[in-house]
Amino acid sequence: LSIVSLHVVHIPYWYDGILQWHYVFETAPLLLVLAGVGAITITESLRPLLGRRMAPIWVTLLLLSGLLPSWVDLPSLWGSSRVSLVVQQQAFSRSRIWRFRQLTTNAAASGPILVLVDESGTDPQLSYIINPPDLQGPVLVCRRPDSSEDIQTLQRAFPKRRLMQYDLATLQLHEL
Repeated sequence: LSIVSLHVVHIPYWYDGILQWHYVFETAPLLLVLAGVGAITITESLRPLLGRRMAPIWVTLLLLSGLLPSWVDLPSLWGSSRVSLVVQQQAFSRSRIWRFRQLTTNAAASGPILVLVDESGTDPQLSYIINPPDLQGPVLVCRRPDSSEDIQTLQRAFPKRRLMQYDLATLQLHEL
């Protein structure tokens, strides 16, 4: 009852955390213990009705059928599984970052570059701006300034680097 009330009390204050999990799910181990004790109790109650071997099999199949929508895609009944949706979310950002790094590495093969990225209006958790601490790597990435004067200032600050821009809409890298 305490675990259920903990979740019910937090419904009005439900904030999405990482992967849309709320911190109240720190009680998940307690829920697993509760489910285990419940499964054992149900199995013991069903043994006189179903027999010694059939009762645990029936309870196990019942528990697995509850997990089925989370692991198996079945578009005609419940759509995509939760696990595949999470994998797709993670793969989206990883594939975009991988593509960006591949393009910039190829462009830097002919000399050091400075890449400008316009991240305005995009997901702030998917940032392309990752640089070595000494700013001496073959690829430097920065946010695209608003004015052309600021872009010229960047060009003067890094005269040995070719200035390039990464377009998030088309996922293309082109020289300025």
